[in-house]
Amino acid sequence: MDYEKPTQYAAHLRNSAGNRPGSISQQTLRMLYISLKHCKSTI
Repeated sequence: MDYEKPTQYAAHLRNSAGNRPGSISQQTLRMLYISLKHCKSTI
């Protein structure tokens, strides 16, 4: 999944947190890591 807008990604994180209270899934962590790498490469 590609998130072009930060708000869109933030909304996804909020939804993930709502689905799994108190825990972050490996998939969410991986997507966060990939998005951070992507942001660094575009700067």
